[in-house]
Amino acid sequence: MNNNPRLPQFCALSIFLVLVCVLSSAVPASAVQAERHSWDAFADWAEGEAKGVAIEEPGRLVPSRVFTRAATVDAGAVWSAAAAPNGDVILGAGSKGRVFRVGRTGAVSQLTEFSEPDVFAVAAGPKGEIYAAPSPGGKIFRMNAQGRFELWFSTGETYVWDMKAAANGVLFAATGTQGKIFRITGKDQGAVWFDADEPHIRRLLIDGDGVLLAGSAGKGLVYRILDKDRAVVLLDSGKEEITALAVGPDKAIYAAAVANPGGSGPSDRPRSVRIQPASSGGLAVVAEGSPVKPGGNGPAPGGNTASASRAACDLYVMEGDFYPRKLRELKDDILSLAHDGTHLIAGSGSEGRLYHVNKDGYFAILGQIDAETVSGIVAAGGTLRLATAGPSALWNSASTGGSGGTYSSKPVDTKLFARWGALRLAGQGDWRVRTRSGNTSDPDKSWHSWLPLDGDKVASPPARYLQVEIALSRGEVEHAELFFLPQNQPPRVESLRVLPPGMAYDPIQQPSPPPQPQTPDQLVKSPDAAPVQPVRFQPLSVRGARTAAWQAQDPNNDRLQFSISIRREGDSAWELLEGKLDRPVFSWDTSAWPDGSYRIRITASDSPDNAGPDALSAEKLSDVFTIDHTSPTLTVRRQTSTVVEIDASDSTSPIAAAFVSTNGFDFKPLLPQDGISDSRREVFELPVESGKGLFFRVEDAHGNVAGWRLPPGGRP
Repeated sequence: MNNNPRLPQFCALSIFLVLVCVLSSAVPASAVQAERHSWDAFADWAEGEAKGVAIEEPGRLVPSRVFTRAATVDAGAVWSAAAAPNGDVILGAGSKGRVFRVGRTGAVSQLTEFSEPDVFAVAAGPKGEIYAAPSPGGKIFRMNAQGRFELWFSTGETYVWDMKAAANGVLFAATGTQGKIFRITGKDQGAVWFDADEPHIRRLLIDGDGVLLAGSAGKGLVYRILDKDRAVVLLDSGKEEITALAVGPDKAIYAAAVANPGGSGPSDRPRSVRIQPASSGGLAVVAEGSPVKPGGNGPAPGGNTASASRAACDLYVMEGDFYPRKLRELKDDILSLAHDGTHLIAGSGSEGRLYHVNKDGYFAILGQIDAETVSGIVAAGGTLRLATAGPSALWNSASTGGSGGTYSSKPVDTKLFARWGALRLAGQGDWRVRTRSGNTSDPDKSWHSWLPLDGDKVASPPARYLQVEIALSRGEVEHAELFFLPQNQPPRVESLRVLPPGMAYDPIQQPSPPPQPQTPDQLVKSPDAAPVQPVRFQPLSVRGARTAAWQAQDPNNDRLQFSISIRREGDSAWELLEGKLDRPVFSWDTSAWPDGSYRIRITASDSPDNAGPDALSAEKLSDVFTIDHTSPTLTVRRQTSTVVEIDASDSTSPIAAAFVSTNGFDFKPLLPQDGISDSRREVFELPVESGKGLFFRVEDAHGNVAGWRLPPGGRP
């Protein structure tokens, strides 16, 4: 029997229905076609971790400074650092209020321990004087000839945030919560030098002309203090806090301004997110705005750690005319600045990241050290030295050299289990590459061991994630490209529907829109590939037509091919309607199919992009649907001069509606005796009017119609 499943092409109708079918992504990647991951732009490389390697714009790796841990101190965190004239570094720490001296060889000695929990400010005078200010309390101590700290000056304030000693030995102290700067010339000899309209003065700097500069918390201002009670604002940053100041060899002034993450404005102390000592030992993250409690472990001045929403930091430079020019905006909060004679070095409050910046726009991630927060950078003993929290340590930096450094990429997520292909690097110099693979997003002990490349091939076992490590000793790496083949996954048929009878759907070709004029911004931001036009279908009213529509997806974005089969309920064999469909909509003519209940089976295969046994498929069955071409049967059960009783029955579908008319065109609906048309057999009573005829029409649920007529005054 030829069931003639295909429908001919039909002309367009005025009613238009759109069926949008999603077959694959705009740029499909076949399971038999290798995918690639590349590192080209600065942002690509910046996702990884660099140690002894710098990431420069526009996107390359070069050898960088080498940072080595010179000393570790017994403290919860190092909050402040100052360089002594002899090359020693003085560190102020928490949470036990300790002060340390670290010699040029790394020898550590604890100088004192205060009753206050944190030492936010230390300073060294031109003759080797050592000052320390524990907080809270607002007191400043100086170490005497016997190595003991004696009270030098009491500010009367809550916090001393920073101190700087001028070349003539005068000491300046920045305080909060009243935003005052004190000038101290001797023991108990000092006075307010400047009273700002800010709650806190956070940072001090003596510039290349010997003039005092100050950075505030509240409105994020940079002041130039010309004389007692005389100051001009050089920078209104628009942020809440100036966290660092530095001066270059050409007398250019640099400032870091950070926002208040989630804050609502100035408070009685700088709002911050910082690593701080935990009461149980070790380190803890304290949310911004937490108050410092006397005797407790309060948060350190402004910064950022692993906050979910990190505030941006703006870096500024102010040159001869003091015009503030923004150099860079960073996602990291910058807590420390120093100039190495060529570049500005910025230390972050997150992940120990260091940056190189200069006035000409050069920018690089200088690398990372094994610490959370770079709280201070000082020049001591002819080199830059870094003070950190998490761990509390002092680090030495040296110019590039030695064995170089390493770059570790962020793990490449293939989304699926993958086999690895080639890994190729472009550039010049000497490097070694190795990889490791695993199935967790963060590398852990469940990952496979590091393995070197086999030529240019990745030797790591198949997995979902791959991490790349580049040991760079000389030269530069400009580009890297990884090839991988995801494990083929079966497609999914997610939904299937057989539409009501009587409608077919023809695919129509959508004309591509003409090219549109674009602005330069649109040209830069627009995707390389034109968007794929969705397939649309036009509805056609065709008696006997049925349509199946479904949605299918493939995890590998493979192209899919479909087959559709039909089976009558009670039969064992499936009959193929169509075997090679590339669209998830199929209409066919059911007029030759016997009445009955049926199911449709859709099989989706990724064979267009996978050869032989590598091809996978998935199936989905439809709900039961009915094919019904037979009209209801009408039988007169009883007839009188005033009423006719008719039995309407259908072998396949329920009776859906009945209508009655006396003239053959004005039909009115008629309900069965039981009040609802819901069964395959219904009984109707037709009233007969004297001298008038009677027309009766019945429809089943599939639109099949049967009729009966009674002439005026006659019999049917």
